[in-house]
Amino acid sequence: MDYTDPQQVPLAEAMPLHRGLWEKLVEQYDLVRTPFENIAGWDFGDFLFRSEFDLIDDQDPSSRVHRVS
Repeated sequence: MDYTDPQQVPLAEAMPLHRGLWEKLVEQYDLVRTPFENIAGWDFGDFLFRSEFDLIDDQDPSSRVHRVS
């Protein structure tokens, strides 16, 4: 089977296509009515997921403290 390179689909373009699904979930689960545009920063998600540098960081300051017993 032939294959091709992965196709990049920006979240900012793809997610608005799911607005109807969001509205259905809001109704079905009695969620807070939040405008679709306000539920996520899709551009920021694109930045995080497409970054060419390592975003992994240790957020636990206690792990950086030398403990003396």
